Amino acid sequence: MAPLSVICLVLAGASQAASFSRFAPSLAPRLNANKPIDAFVDSLRLQKEQVQVVHDYLVKDSNLDAYLGHRSYDSTQLAATACGTLEILLGKDSVDTSPVNETVVQESWSQTAWLSPNCASFPDSKEDVSLIIKTVQFFGTQFMVRSGGHSPNPGFSSLAGPGLLIDLQRLNRISLSRDGKTVALEPGARWGAVYSTLDPYNVSV
Repeated sequence: MAPLSVICLVLAGASQAASFSRFAPSLAPRLNANKPIDAFVDSLRLQKEQVQVVHDYLVKDSNLDAYLGHRSYDSTQLAATACGTLEILLGKDSVDTSPVNETVVQESWSQTAWLSPNCASFPDSKEDVSLIIKTVQFFGTQFMVRSGGHSPNPGFSSLAGPGLLIDLQRLNRISLSRDGKTVALEPGARWGAVYSTLDPYNVSV
């Protein structure tokens, strides 16, 4: 079989933000606290009807108000509000809220990574990923990104307690270039699917 060049469509922004949340979570609230709700909602570029729904959901949350006002707040409740916001933005089929389904938790290869966050989100597109990243930045909540779930290290692609998991399994498209020399893989693609897709073209990676 002919070898291929591989383009892995990695979510660079998500990875950087994940690293920030993992290594310096205490800084996130201070950096994000001055962002008003209106500015956050405007940044999402939603349809008019959805703008009102998200805005109304957030302005009535006293815990979020405390967080934005640099007062004492409940981090678990704040993460839950972030998850609720994502439910509105992505739809309930794309967000699994607490208690997160065991099947989702145990998707990770190692039992050491079977941890339960406030919710798990399943983006279908780069636009979904953008909405998720903007949301976790606004709320300053911790998050982790899982692709294949092969890391055995707790906290690398799994998260326990306040925060959310971004599961990329739906971003699994495989695209072979016209000249048959390059394949583009989305981060949720599994190697079995990659090989079965490329075998008919007599190429491999």
